[in-house]
Formats: sequence, structure tokens, C-alpha cells
Amino acid sequence: MNFSITSFEPEPQLESEPELDTEPEPESTPTPESVLDTDTDAEPEPDSDNMTEEPTVDWRQWLQDYEQWVEDYIDFLERLAQNPADLTLLTEMLEYMERLVEWSEQAVDIEIELINYPAALAEYLDTMSRIIQRLAEADAG
Repeated sequence: MNFSITSFEPEPQLESEPELDTEPEPESTPTPESVLDTDTDAEPEPDSDNMTEEPTVDWRQWLQDYEQWVEDYIDFLERLAQNPADLTLLTEMLEYMERLVEWSEQAVDIEIELINYPAALAEYLDTMSRIIQRLAEADAG
């Protein structure tokens, strides 16, 4: 076997290349911006600490407000059924439809918030089921 030993000479550095710092950088303290997860498609990871705590969103108040809005909407539908020729009710109908979109978007946000709180999510879903049942009864009635 023949081995040859050659010398290695590093290529000269170009002036535009930054010099490498061999000293370790001090650890930085996380900022709120660096801690935030901007990946909205990722599912939240379960955290055992969260299983006993309450979510940060006031979802019970939201449910109470939504349930009241549904009752108002049902009353409106009854007025519309009694007087379908009243064109002033069309404006009110558009307002209800706009608000329905807002409620739907908020519901999605709340469901995402509650995903790591099984007891809260179960209570939320029970209440939403009752509200949906109430809407179905009003539609059938």
C-alpha cells in the first residue's frame, strides 16, 4: 500500500465572508414573539397541567350570550312567519345572518381553545347540543 501525505492549505477568505466567532453566544431570554407559535394548522399539544385548569377564554359567558341570541333569532323567525310581506324584516334578516357568521367564527375559536380541557369541552358541547335542539324544534314548530 502506498500512502501519500499532502499538505492542506485553507482557501483564503473573501472579504465579504463574516469571520466565525468561536465564543459561545449567551443564551437569550425568550420574548413573547419568540414564544408564540404562528403555525395555526398545528394541533395544540396536550399539556397535563392544563387538564385541571380552566381555559383562558370566557366560554361560559359566550355560550350564555349565544343562547340568548338564538332565542332572539327564533323570535324574529316567528315574526317573519307571521308577516312574510314585511320588507323591513329583510334588513333585520341580513343583520342576523351577519351576526351568525361572527358567532360561527367565534365558536371555532372556542372549540380550539377547549381542545385540551376535556371537562370544559364536554360542557360546551352539551350546551351547544341543547341550543341546536332548540333551533330544530323552532324550525319544526
